[in-house]
Amino acid sequence: MEDKLLDSTLIGVIIGSFLSFIGNVITQHYSIKKEERQWERQRISSREEREEKDRSIEIENIRELYHKCVLSLSVYITSIQNNDKDENERFQLDEIKGIHHWLSLLLLRHPNKQLTQLIDSFITTPDEYDAERLRKYVLELIQYEELLDYPDLTREFSQKNKEKERTITFRINDDYRRCQMVSGIELPQSYSYRCEIKDLSSDHRDRLLKIYFTSIKTIPDSVQLYLPVCTPGAKKIVYQSKSWEAKLNPANFNLSEVMDQWVEEFDKNLEEAEQVLQQSA
Repeated sequence: MEDKLLDSTLIGVIIGSFLSFIGNVITQHYSIKKEERQWERQRISSREEREEKDRSIEIENIRELYHKCVLSLSVYITSIQNNDKDENERFQLDEIKGIHHWLSLLLLRHPNKQLTQLIDSFITTPDEYDAERLRKYVLELIQYEELLDYPDLTREFSQKNKEKERTITFRINDDYRRCQMVSGIELPQSYSYRCEIKDLSSDHRDRLLKIYFTSIKTIPDSVQLYLPVCTPGAKKIVYQSKSWEAKLNPANFNLSEVMDQWVEEFDKNLEEAEQVLQQSA
């Protein structure tokens, strides 16, 4: 009887120990699984934080790239309009190097044919027209950047392209500006109008085409008003070397009136240039 009681007690102890062992194993298993899940959540969270940080850095780098491209081109265009390059050629050379640096980085991001052609054209003849075309194209590229969200800018450029507007820019004579400033009226060094091609008269369009049609077969989106010149001994008339310097206050004239004055001076300079060309023949 005692042997049977002992056997029952031993079996109970063995079963109890086994169940305790199983309980410990199960508890340890769930503890390990819990730690694994916690570690996995931390790992995913850390990865998401790194990805978000990398994305933020990439967005900032893209923004800086476009900002530098647009800024360097804008500064260069302004310096040309103000004739700064004649005063400091070294500054102009550094400017162009900076433009090439940022445009090269942009070309690596967008290796397309149109951007390549615009850059090549600017390298060959770094004038205001090529710089303005590049600047406009760089701004238009922004709307194709999925990481950047500029809906207002996209709508603005879509609207401008739809309306086919032109920007007409001209310089204001420095002596005239000085006299006006003495009188208490401060005028800018240059002034621009926005207009559609239909806003220009046939005479206006004809003179603009004399300047631009030979090279680009149209009136460009960004127009600089020039006067034709011909130096003694030259074999042709040059239309894009001398900027027209208006002696007027833009606030007192509309676009048509300003263009009429430019046409009058354009025709006078063209007549003089033709006479010089005939004498050189």
